[in-house]
Amino acid sequence: MPRRVAVSRRRAVALCGSLCALACTVGDASALAALTPSHTQSIDSPNSLNAVSCVPGTTDCVVSDSKGNALYSTDVSASSPATWTPWAGPAGSEPSEAVACPATSLCTIAAGHAGEPGTGGSLYYASTLGGAWSIAREPVYGTNAISCASTYLCVSAQSEDFIDETTRPASEEWFPEEVVELGVDRMTGVDCFTSSFCAVVDSKGNVFIANSEAKITNLSGKGWEATNIDGTTALHGIACTSRTSCFAVDGEGNLLDLTINGSGEATVSKHHLDGASDLTAITCTEGFMCVAVDSTGAVFVSSDGGAAWTEQLALGKHLTSVSCASSSLCVTADAAGEVTAFAPPLFPLTVFLTGEGEVTLTPAAIKCSSEECAYELEGEVTLTVAGAGAGYEFAGWIGCKKASATTCTVDVTAASEVTAVFLKAGKEGTAGKEGPAGREGAGIEGKAGGVGPVGERGTNGAQGPAGPAGAQGPPGPAGKIELVTCKTLKGKQRCTARLVSGAVKFTAAGLAAQATLSRRGVVYAAGTARVTHGGMSLRLAPVRRVRPGSYTLTLISGRGSHERITSEPFTLR
Repeated sequence: MPRRVAVSRRRAVALCGSLCALACTVGDASALAALTPSHTQSIDSPNSLNAVSCVPGTTDCVVSDSKGNALYSTDVSASSPATWTPWAGPAGSEPSEAVACPATSLCTIAAGHAGEPGTGGSLYYASTLGGAWSIAREPVYGTNAISCASTYLCVSAQSEDFIDETTRPASEEWFPEEVVELGVDRMTGVDCFTSSFCAVVDSKGNVFIANSEAKITNLSGKGWEATNIDGTTALHGIACTSRTSCFAVDGEGNLLDLTINGSGEATVSKHHLDGASDLTAITCTEGFMCVAVDSTGAVFVSSDGGAAWTEQLALGKHLTSVSCASSSLCVTADAAGEVTAFAPPLFPLTVFLTGEGEVTLTPAAIKCSSEECAYELEGEVTLTVAGAGAGYEFAGWIGCKKASATTCTVDVTAASEVTAVFLKAGKEGTAGKEGPAGREGAGIEGKAGGVGPVGERGTNGAQGPAGPAGAQGPPGPAGKIELVTCKTLKGKQRCTARLVSGAVKFTAAGLAAQATLSRRGVVYAAGTARVTHGGMSLRLAPVRRVRPGSYTLTLISGRGSHERITSEPFTLR
């Protein structure tokens, strides 16, 4: 089973399977090759193949060698030999240090010596595979690396502190930009992820980032943000998966995981991937698959954007370069004049949709909106609900590990199936009929609380001085009282009224009675009641504390017979 090394920002662990008898060692090439479809072919022995570039999305690849020549093929396969056609390089220009072909209509090659011996050559371009090479640039110190984001923009790195850029690669309009920060020495690798994002590394452990087209094409060189990421260790290559994430490799077996901020500054997390071996090159394609190679023939593959790496091949040769046309076809070049085409191991992942909705898969950056979607992937895949169809709601996942309400993950290391369940949204039901009121419970009245202690009497304030007596007013007229006398004659009551003055003697004509105010048999107030001229007056003194509520008013005759007169409910508010 291949050796897996996880190097994500989340964790770093080494995995070695124990479920099969295959030795988990770098040197077991036959065991590793059995798991990875590959085909090795000698095409240029004894010359060293120094660089390889495959046209994205095709089976077309180009290699360049130590004699300054190139070879190309349009039928590269991981399962059978390809037809490689010699392509004569610029006359008398050797060796070739780098090649980049973003399309079959454009290839660039660095060939020949410039400056110090072995430090790079001049830059040439061709507009067809096998076509004539034309001079594009003759730098003083020579070109060591090239990357083209498209046929519109290319960037090359020189042996000293210069970076060349152009928006017209098939011409002589290449412009140098001098970068002098951080003690720059020999530029060794370059990757342009898009026409507005490029990264360059050098032999002093530095990385240079330009994250806009304006910065890339700034002739002053001030558009490149420099960061030292590896001390003084030489970096041998760089590849980016997004505008915020790149990977670099060095000569001590380290993989450097870079996070790029909006200003182009890089922070690094270093992981030991390959013992003390020299990692010679790295490439990434389609945003989530990366391949790194070393000087002993080891091929490491990551199918999840660099989170975990697996040693897929042990070829036993000094590998100089690697390029991928797609996630299913990559090619390595070595110092013995051989190329190895291989298909990184991918496993079938089938996504089923129950109901109507859409699911997004990352880092593959693909969407599934049909009833069944099938893909070939490897590593951890995150599935996210992109939306539900009209009248549907997302209900849940089957076959993956839930990460949130709308996302889940699956580790694709074998054939896998995941189902996203979308159900029709139900209509809101009508309100049910209100049930009958429950029977009122009979509560027990609590006991009356005891009377609290009498508070201390406050001290009297000082009496103020008496005011002067006012003058006595004149006497008023004598008061008069209206005296009303009523008699009953022949069943009818007749009353007369007259004004009188002086003292008047009243005679009680009404009925006096005892009165009580009670509640559930407990008397709260007692006193007297008197009925006079059709009206009744009460005078009650409290026996207990009287609170608002329902009471019973009871009147009893006052003649000593205790005859009950009446009992009426009474509400005190």
